[in-house]
Amino acid sequence: MLKVVHVVPKDVIGGVETAARTAASAVAPPDCFFTLLFIAGDVRSPRPVNAVPGPRWSLVNPFSHALALWRLFKLSPDVLICSIWWTVPLGITFKLFRRKTVVISFLHNESFVHRVDRFFTKAMNAIADEVWADSRATLDAILGKNSDKACRVISFLTARLQPASGQLRAPVHFVFWGRLAPQKAIDRAIAFFAKIRARYDDASFTIIGPDGGEKAKLVALVEQLAVADAVRFAGPAGHDELPEKAEGCAFFLQLSRHEGMAMSVIEAMQLGLVPIVTPVGEIPSYCKDGWNSLLMRDDEALGRVFRLIDEPALYNEIRRNALSTWTGQPLYTDEIFQSAREAFRRNSTCRPNT
Repeated sequence: MLKVVHVVPKDVIGGVETAARTAASAVAPPDCFFTLLFIAGDVRSPRPVNAVPGPRWSLVNPFSHALALWRLFKLSPDVLICSIWWTVPLGITFKLFRRKTVVISFLHNESFVHRVDRFFTKAMNAIADEVWADSRATLDAILGKNSDKACRVISFLTARLQPASGQLRAPVHFVFWGRLAPQKAIDRAIAFFAKIRARYDDASFTIIGPDGGEKAKLVALVEQLAVADAVRFAGPAGHDELPEKAEGCAFFLQLSRHEGMAMSVIEAMQLGLVPIVTPVGEIPSYCKDGWNSLLMRDDEALGRVFRLIDEPALYNEIRRNALSTWTGQPLYTDEIFQSAREAFRRNSTCRPNT
């Protein structure tokens, strides 16, 4: 039986963690045993069957990493998948002792967060047997288009979501979900929404997600732009709550500065929301401007949003196209299991650890 372990720093609300949890909750193929290992912190409820929590210590505590390494040796994986730079020292150390293990560097963003991220990620990519990513844009940005490293793009479609009722009606509701972090440029989205609110008095914008260090600044911006009565910070929400949160909303507003696959945009499209997004990361590969979404390329974007609001027939056409975009696409769990099998086979020096 092929033993696969995916290591993630901790279980927070985010695209990486949500996707990893779906694999740990799924019924694995009979020839594969999958474990999700967290370095630090407990596992959020509902706890996936095959998730191993970390200790209640900080990620900066070396004992958290030492315990995770000990657990890795006990699990003795044939394939080890490492996500986010915090897992790099663990992955490299394990590879030095278990050279037969196939180590995967799993990338999730087309840019580095800071210099430490850059250093560790590049080190991991060098030692890894293969590099996976959530998008071709991420691979090209981090490795370069001419890299000879074995690479693979993994689908980040984690679930098939049922759309909300979705007919455009007044008042017009905008929504965003994701971490309130600088990368997401929520300040830019709020400023854009303020221009919409100036024309449509009953428009609203709901922002869903945990604070990633930006909330205080965003609340101040909302006050400054005089849209406090129209913008609501709803706090974090579970993945299973998204259909309910999307009910009655028309647009998903996300003007990120950089992205990988942008799982939240995929979720929004499945739920029947029309994305208003920036063309960063992999987004332009599936968001086709004017067909299933609106891409923020220039100053004319605001007028195009006005047109969609004023012409329900045009809005509904774009909404239908957004819904059809992900019909029949492979799920994340299927791709993870299949990719792990193929990675193991491709690396001829790899044999099951004993």
